[in-house]
Order: sequence, then structure tokens, then C-alpha cells
Amino acid sequence: PHLEKVLEQLLASHSDLPPCNAINSGVSGEFIRRLIDSGRYQRDVEKLPGLDWIFVRYGLNDRARLENFAEDFPSDFRELIGLLQKDHPSAQIVLMTVIPFSAPEASEDMNAHVRAVAEQAGLPVFDIFPRYAAELERGENMLNYRRYALDKVPENYHALVAPFVHGDQVLV
Repeated sequence: PHLEKVLEQLLASHSDLPPCNAINSGVSGEFIRRLIDSGRYQRDVEKLPGLDWIFVRYGLNDRARLENFAEDFPSDFRELIGLLQKDHPSAQIVLMTVIPFSAPEASEDMNAHVRAVAEQAGLPVFDIFPRYAAELERGENMLNYRRYALDKVPENYHALVAPFVHGDQVLV
């Protein structure tokens, strides 16, 4: 299961905790400007009811898309935080570091910007980079999943992969 389902299951195993509904609003390939400028923020995030915690992880796609990452990424991130604080004033916002996907220097640069924005905004940082990097030392795909186009899977295997189909993709 994806992280949000694992969280729901773990929290549900504690009878003294209230029910949890973890929502993953992430979209593959997205960057902050596209989230805001496309209207997706207003459509999919702005009106979500009763949020207690909001974990935000951006950087990888922003770095690839922005001409001036060092200036525009922090500015875009601050804008997104402002929207979240306005629309979800009772939620605790937590910024997350990126995973080790890029070269180490690029990852550290992105994470330094995340930490600086968090510090300026007075927000906590959930630093997932070190643990993710440690797992990757044990094997290149320890925490990754792979996507396969369903139309590339022979039809006689479709029933077998059915639990892993999301849209037109098989995630394993």
C-alpha cells in the first residue's frame, strides 16, 4: 500500500486514537507554479475539509522547470505556504526534504532551500532524505516502485496485476 494507506492502518491499530483519513494530493511531475497556476490548488486542495496536518514535498520538478531555481523556488514555496495557511488555518504544515533522486549536490541544494523556507516560515521539516539514502545503500530500488504501462503487460496476466493497476499504469 502507498504511504497514506499505511498511515491509516497503523493509526487504526491504536484504539485510543481517532479515525484518520490520509489524503495524497500529489501528482507526478508537478511543481509548485503548476499547482497554483493551473487551478489545481483551488480545485483539489483549497476546499479539503478538516485538515489537521499538511505535509508538503516539492523541489525535484521545480528544479527542472524553473529558470532561476534559487530565487523562484523559495518564493513559490512561500506563496504556497501562504495559501495553505489561509485556507487551512488550523492545520500544522510540515515541509519535507526531497528524496535522493538527483546528484548529491543538487539534492543538498534543494533541501537547503526547503530548510531555509521552513525556518523563515517557522515550520517544522520532516527530513526524509537521510533514511531514504540509507535504504538505497542496501539496494537501488529498496524504496522505489516501478510503473509499467498496462498495455505492455500481456492480457493473460491482467487478472494477476489487477490489484496494482492505477489508471493505465501497473505500479510494482
